[in-house]
Parts: sequence; C-alpha cells; structure tokens
Amino acid sequence: MLSVCKTSFLFCRSTIVEIFSSYFTSPEFALHEVEDVREKVSLDLARLAADHDTRIIELLHRNAYRTGLGNSLYAPEISLDSVDKTALEQYAAKHFVAGNVAVAGAGVDFHSLEHAVGHHLKIAGAKVASTPTKYHGGEASFDRFDEINRAAVGFETSGIDKGFYSAAVLQRILGGLSFFFFPSSF
Repeated sequence: MLSVCKTSFLFCRSTIVEIFSSYFTSPEFALHEVEDVREKVSLDLARLAADHDTRIIELLHRNAYRTGLGNSLYAPEISLDSVDKTALEQYAAKHFVAGNVAVAGAGVDFHSLEHAVGHHLKIAGAKVASTPTKYHGGEASFDRFDEINRAAVGFETSGIDKGFYSAAVLQRILGGLSFFFFPSSF
C-alpha cells in the first residue's frame, strides 16, 4: 500500500510540473482573462493611491534609480488599454526563455523535482540581456498624501552576500516573516 501511494504521489508531482510547464512553453491568454487582469490592475492602482507607505517606497526607488529599479511595480493607468492577447504573447515569447525561469518546490524531494523539471520543462531561447541599474541618489519632496507627515531616507550600500538573498526568498516562500533583520555587520 505504501509503495502505491508513493508512486501516485511521484506521478502527481510529475503531472503538476507538466501542467505548469505548459504555461511557459505554450501560454494561452483567453480574452476574458485579459479583461480580468485589467480590472485587477485598475483596483490595484486605486489601492495604491490610498496606500501611502507603498507610494513612499515607489517614490524612493524612482528618485534613487530613475530607470530599471526606479520603474514602478505598477502599470501606469494609461497603458491598460494597450494590454491585449497579442501583447501578452509577445512578452511571453521574449521573457519566458531559458535562464529567465526558476522553479521552486516546498516539501518536495529535490532530485524528484529536478527530474520532473528536466523531463517536462523544455524552454528554448536565450536569456534577455540586462544591465545593472545605476544608483543616482538625490532628494525629492512630494505633496502630503493626508494629514500625516512622512519622511523616508534611502541610500546605496555595498552588496550583501548572494546567499542572503536566497535565504530571504526562501524564508518568504515558506511563509516566514515579511521583514528581515540585518546583523550589525552589514
């Protein structure tokens, strides 16, 4: 009985990877899904207008980097009408390529996941070239959002060990804290 359950579980994982792989290798964007996403983005933009803490972070990044990391995480409202099935297909063809896709699993044997991904996820293409974003810094002031005054200071620091980022992402994926403590050595 145990071997049957284990075999079924391994088959199930392989099937899940196969299904997810189809999203990358042959994505389909139904028109109603595009409309649903447009509506969700509109709601996100409305929430952003009222979420002053998120707006401060967006403004800090824009001022510090100007391009790349300075670009907003939110689509500008004027671009919503230009998002259609064709635009999404072009974006997927350009960005869903080898070197741009990562697979993470929780509670899954690494070798089983690696085998399933190697068997089912066949992605062609070359990684999209990117250039590091230059830090500019500077200062900016913005109109008050409400009756509460806010101030934020951002500055460039030396890089943190790449292992730290991996650990932070893993902690977030596994449902850990939504913030991180930096040791005094950083």
